[in-house]
Amino acid sequence: MLAVLSAVGVLAFVAAGAVFGDAAERPVETQSSEQMPRPPHSRWKVDAAALFGAEFAHARLSVEVAEPVLIVKANPDGSGKRGALIALDPATGRPLWQSPRTGWDGPCAMSRDDRLACVRIVRDAGAVVNRVSFIDPRSGQDVATATIDTAGWSTITRAGDGFLVVTGEMENIAVPEEVSEDTEMRVALVTSDDIPDQRVRITRFDSHGHLLWTIRPPVNHDQLAVSGTGNLFAMAGRYRGGLAVYRLDTGRALYSTPARPRGADASNLGPDSVIVHRWGFVTSRSTPGRSRVEFFDVDGRKSGDIAGWRVPRQEAFSEQATTAGGDVLPLVSSTDVGMATIRDHVLRWATLAAPSSSVQMLGDEYAAAVREDYSGEFGIRRNWTIFDAHNGARRGTFTTGYGQEYLGFDGTRLLFKGDPAADHRPNHPTLAAYNAQSGHREWRLPSPSTTARWHSTAPYLLLLDDGTPGAGVSSSIARYVP
Repeated sequence: MLAVLSAVGVLAFVAAGAVFGDAAERPVETQSSEQMPRPPHSRWKVDAAALFGAEFAHARLSVEVAEPVLIVKANPDGSGKRGALIALDPATGRPLWQSPRTGWDGPCAMSRDDRLACVRIVRDAGAVVNRVSFIDPRSGQDVATATIDTAGWSTITRAGDGFLVVTGEMENIAVPEEVSEDTEMRVALVTSDDIPDQRVRITRFDSHGHLLWTIRPPVNHDQLAVSGTGNLFAMAGRYRGGLAVYRLDTGRALYSTPARPRGADASNLGPDSVIVHRWGFVTSRSTPGRSRVEFFDVDGRKSGDIAGWRVPRQEAFSEQATTAGGDVLPLVSSTDVGMATIRDHVLRWATLAAPSSSVQMLGDEYAAAVREDYSGEFGIRRNWTIFDAHNGARRGTFTTGYGQEYLGFDGTRLLFKGDPAADHRPNHPTLAAYNAQSGHREWRLPSPSTTARWHSTAPYLLLLDDGTPGAGVSSSIARYVP
């Protein structure tokens, strides 16, 4: 496995962002877009300069939160520059705050009871710490603040009516504005055994900013999945395996397997992935010849297993810790793909599949099996086969090119971004829709701009454009509707 790490101590927070990834509650069963029966068009578009001021005209925009408001962040190019935040009305694109919050570069999340929290690295009395601001999403004003006295890059995730903050414990870290624009950043390709051990701290807050508990998971458990409905969360090791499951209300550990030591034989790993859901959690072992899926209830008691199967890792995120929102679970074996029920641990159906196929849910009605094909003229192609999730009946089939990336599902169509003939990603933001029932491509939208990128966050389809500084074209965000 290869990873990219910064070799400059004061830029350690950059590497931490890559290690911890985007800690978000991502049930793959969730419909991720409103219905798109025809090529979408722009409902509204707003420039970064109009939202944040002229100094942010060419900042890279990102979406931190989508519901009930859009929280948009502007990330200026270059070291030593803080970002800015603002809330937009998703229906109109109009700002909801009187002015943006400047001096921000950290992530944000929205709790189940619609309260906003954002975290950033600051210096307090000479020490580098993390500051959490609990914000009224309609006004942009602080409701409360809290300090996590740990130096390191943090992620923040919705956790029921509250938040989980995962902070990497790091040394030689600087707050962003202390890093000179002239600081040299070096990267190196290393193996997973070269990556230093990672220790994180997890802090739970309620949505009003009250500290509820804090824990330190085992070393190298650095990937988070949360099930607010199941009152559970899981941590897993991205590079060296191992996992743990905890209660969300107390932080008490229910289940744990250690990460492998550096240089250890990976074939002796225990469960290599975990799925948390409303009724408990599922672990999956993929040791050759000993694949097994094991089911546990919300108290950590084993309630069943299915031998010879494993849970496929989600290709888009390469995650060992994920969340399931429905009552069925896609599985793979050495020869088949199938579907199991989560509550009674029964294999609902199985069907022969090509070797190395993966499978994931599409909404509540469909499952997609995906196989990579290396025989194409433009490198890797992906062959998609859609199944009825209830009985395994085969539906549509189609092939996507290497340049295409899966973007989302609208309940009927799979959306893909990118040029199928491209030999790299990302590329021009062409958009295409394939019907799950028939496999036919229903429509294709040419690239609205060569500098833009599609972003799907339920239930909105957004186009984020980085603009063209040399031509005086500002960065922008637009919402697209059918």
